[in-house]
Amino acid sequence: RAQRIKEQIGFESQEQKQRDKDTADFRKAKAEARKDEVHQARMALLISKNTHQELKNQQLRANTTMFQGPESRLGAANEVSG
Repeated sequence: RAQRIKEQIGFESQEQKQRDKDTADFRKAKAEARKDEVHQARMALLISKNTHQELKNQQLRANTTMFQGPESRLGAANEVSG
């Protein structure tokens, strides 16, 4: 009888340890998922900022060539090709 009680206590103790380990693993996985989500959001923001800056630069280049006279555009073309 005493042996059976010890076995039961040992079994319950092992079950508790396994539950604790499972809980710790779950929390660790959730923390990792949150870090990954934050990383993805930051990367998306950086890509968005970069795309926006490229668009602004493209618009600025288009506006500066639009307001330049024909002589300036020809001079710039010669500088690039030559």
